[in-house]
Amino acid sequence: MTHTMHGSIGTLRAAMNGPVIGPADPGYDEARRVWNAGIDRYPAVIARCASPADVAAAVTFAAANGLEITVRGGAHSMSGAAVTDRGLMIDLSQLNRVSVDPQAKRARASGGALLADLDAATQAYGLAVPAGVVSHTGVGGLTLGGGMGWLTRQAGLSIDNLVSAQVVTANGQIRRASADENPDLFWAIRGGGGNFGVVTEFEFRLHEVGPVVQAGLLFWDLEQGRDVLGVAREIIAALPRDLNIIVAGLNAPAAPFVPMQHHHQPGYVLVVAGFGSAAGHAQVMTRIRTRGAFTPTTEGPISRTSPTRRSRWSPTTCRAKTPHCRRCCSTGWTRRTPRSVRTTRLSAAGAHRGMPCSSSRSAPPPSFWPPTVRGSVPSGRHCARSPSVPAATSMR
Repeated sequence: MTHTMHGSIGTLRAAMNGPVIGPADPGYDEARRVWNAGIDRYPAVIARCASPADVAAAVTFAAANGLEITVRGGAHSMSGAAVTDRGLMIDLSQLNRVSVDPQAKRARASGGALLADLDAATQAYGLAVPAGVVSHTGVGGLTLGGGMGWLTRQAGLSIDNLVSAQVVTANGQIRRASADENPDLFWAIRGGGGNFGVVTEFEFRLHEVGPVVQAGLLFWDLEQGRDVLGVAREIIAALPRDLNIIVAGLNAPAAPFVPMQHHHQPGYVLVVAGFGSAAGHAQVMTRIRTRGAFTPTTEGPISRTSPTRRSRWSPTTCRAKTPHCRRCCSTGWTRRTPRSVRTTRLSAAGAHRGMPCSSSRSAPPPSFWPPTVRGSVPSGRHCARSPSVPAATSMR
């Protein structure tokens, strides 16, 4: 594919501290790749920014050269909004710092941070931001699109808990947006539309959660779809605020607590998370269990056992040679240990340390989003793989 650009990549390199990657550079193909391997686009230049000033330089360069801007946060967008042909990708992956003020109950997350980064930092203090359910989703894209997850029923959307943001606007200025500083810009990035700027830092309100939550998984065969959705509608309508349920389609994992005849078979699951009493969670599980889920189901408390590590599972084979490939199916799985994410433990009998289907930056089967019981307290963001909003900005 031909890549056209009026200006010189060298000009952008001179203006930035972070690396600038062009089509002829080593690592270009890996840098342009996103989670959805069905997306195969070729940007003219990739600016891997090391600071908000780098982002401002990239925005200014794009404007001067007539380049469409996309922004890569977690690159988890189903539509591949993080990358476009012949445009400029602003890659925020190096801006992944998270800081926590436990006294003020505030957290600041840079624009390229992932939910795993945010969870690891906040749970060290027994706090959490209401966010999504997949650890390798970008904080930015999910927040700017609303942000729904385990804590939403009791604490609102991610965007409801946004206190302020640092935004690089289209003219290259770095501004702080909040209720009392640039309030129009703050309104705009919280649902006012698109193309207002690149958010390079988010400040969130934190909530006390954990250190132990209750979790349960219940499975249904594929032909029972009408039944499981009916059960979910009935149960969820009466749930107290400290309980939440996610319904997911999946290929059942080859896990010890799943009967062998159901391994790798498509079906449905209800993932039930409780942040209140164990008795309340058990009562809901009992109601659901009588409605046709095949056994054994999995139930019990999840407790945080390590502030920095947890196991991950990922496919052993991939035709696209990338861990982001959605074409990877359940042909085999291997256990690896990623960067700074949390280990959690399910203490129920018969459980093990997670199913082979949820991991930081790994891929689901092609048509189903598999959950796992394990996940960082409190929100189980590793518990179901779900599509998220585009990555970390409204400038597309």
